[in-house]
Amino acid sequence: MYGAWQQAAYVLFIVYIGVVISDMLTFCIGLALRQGLLKPLKDKLLPKNSASITKAEQMITKWSNYIGAVQRFSLGFRGPLCLLSGFTGVPAAQFATGASIGALGTMPIQLTIGYFLRNAPNVYLSSLALVAIPNIIGNYVGPLAFGLVTAVRMKQRGGRQGDSTEEEEKQT
Repeated sequence: MYGAWQQAAYVLFIVYIGVVISDMLTFCIGLALRQGLLKPLKDKLLPKNSASITKAEQMITKWSNYIGAVQRFSLGFRGPLCLLSGFTGVPAAQFATGASIGALGTMPIQLTIGYFLRNAPNVYLSSLALVAIPNIIGNYVGPLAFGLVTAVRMKQRGGRQGDSTEEEEKQT
């Protein structure tokens, strides 16, 4: 489509910058939630005393050195991870560095998928599928898998309730 490789490189650079800026915007919304600037939105998005939010915050704090890069590869979870990264206090420079490095890995994947879809009979439906599939994974498959793993663990623990092992005692 472009006559010269310089034009293509320029477009790729602009897309790369846009990708990192979009992650940083979501991060900044999380930062604003943390500082109380968006209190009504904070109360709606992050309910108080939510065990899942607390667990997510702990995981993000634990992996804060890598969270910017990790979120780039997290299908369907990018938005929430960016938001919670800002909310939990991950340093902005650290998050931006990780997002920049992660984008170097995800952009070639996305461009390759786009290349294979270039001759799709219906470009609109193909583009919609590219957006919908990660969201389906993040919003339905992820929680379903978590629920199934939790149910299996509860069933395993239920079968040996009377038995108390050293490992279970250490966890409590």
